[in-house]
Amino acid sequence: MITNEQVKKYSEILSKSIKKDKYEVEMILTITKWWLIPTYYIAKQLNIKCIEVLNINSYVGTEIWWIIEHTQFKKDFSKYNILIIDDLVDTWKTIEYILKNYKFKTYKIATLFHKKDSIIEPNYCYDRNLPKDKWIEFEYEV
Repeated sequence: MITNEQVKKYSEILSKSIKKDKYEVEMILTITKWWLIPTYYIAKQLNIKCIEVLNINSYVGTEIWWIIEHTQFKKDFSKYNILIIDDLVDTWKTIEYILKNYKFKTYKIATLFHKKDSIIEPNYCYDRNLPKDKWIEFEYEV
């Protein structure tokens, strides 16, 4: 289990790599609800005050994925350099949905954990080498 203290530490490490890259983040876009915690740590480290949240859930059935978006007010992100923060990246269905349904001036993707067989590679990641079958549980999800 990943503890809250580990999430804080990993988020700070991730923030340092974003700073080093010198990507000019104007807004952070995150997904409810668990990722508000690491988003807070990353935003604090990068001194970003503009955070937008999408209420998106992805579900898997037997070999079928579907996305449900509950966001009440659609926003226009096309004028901003966006840092998209997702949780564990494995299937990329959520990110794929966001990229198809929203426009950005520029965007980069940050995540703490990335599974090896994922389709898209994040720009920033704490751990890129998780096996496909590795299950990650966060303390704040329990």
